[in-house]
Amino acid sequence: MVRNVSKFNLHFPDPALKIVQARSTFDLAVNADHSLSDLADVEAGISNDGMRVAAVPVGIDDWVKAFVAKKARAVLTDVAKLDVVTDGLIRLQLLNFCQDTRLAFLGRNTPTPHF
Repeated sequence: MVRNVSKFNLHFPDPALKIVQARSTFDLAVNADHSLSDLADVEAGISNDGMRVAAVPVGIDDWVKAFVAKKARAVLTDVAKLDVVTDGLIRLQLLNFCQDTRLAFLGRNTPTPHF
């Protein structure tokens, strides 16, 4: 497999860790391992609270909740745009096959928050 360097992101699951420290840790690791040399010149996305992995939010609970809430608001906005569709069957099909699948995907794949 070949790394897609332009989409490289790194998540340090510690909100107490400063982004500057995370960047420094990443740079040290890249310089220490020759197999990672192709990552040396990229501006990798570094996060300490969360990131998307194959469209699934991974990170601290508050970040995941905010991500899902933002996606749900986007679905609500898109559903409101369907008001111009007068045919009930077409509207139902659009809701089932376009909008419902977005939230169903998040529902199946989003990690359960820790309490």
